[in-house]
Amino acid sequence: MQMVIEQIPGGYRAKPWTDSVEGATPDEVLQKMVALIKRYQDAGARFVEVPLIESNPSEAAWQRLAGWLKDDPDYDDLQAAIQERRRQLDDDPDAF
Repeated sequence: MQMVIEQIPGGYRAKPWTDSVEGATPDEVLQKMVALIKRYQDAGARFVEVPLIESNPSEAAWQRLAGWLKDDPDYDDLQAAIQERRRQLDDDPDAF
C-alpha cells in the first residue's frame, strides 16, 4: 500500500495515497499526476510503500480461507454441483 507522509502543524501525518486526477487523454492524466506528486514533494512529503501486515506471512491468503465451508450443511451439495458443471463443460466447452 502506498502512503504519503507529510508535515503538519505539530508533527507529521501518514495517509493512504488515494488522490487521483482526470483528463481527456492518457498523456494529460500522466502530466497532471506528475504535477500533483511534485506539489506534494515540494511541500516536503514523502511517498513510501507499506507492506500489508499478515498474521502469518508464510501462509498464503487462500490458506486462511481453506476449509471455512466444511461445516456448512450445503457443502456436499455445492461440491456435487461443481463437479456436475465441470462434467457438463468437459462434454460441451461451448456451453460456457
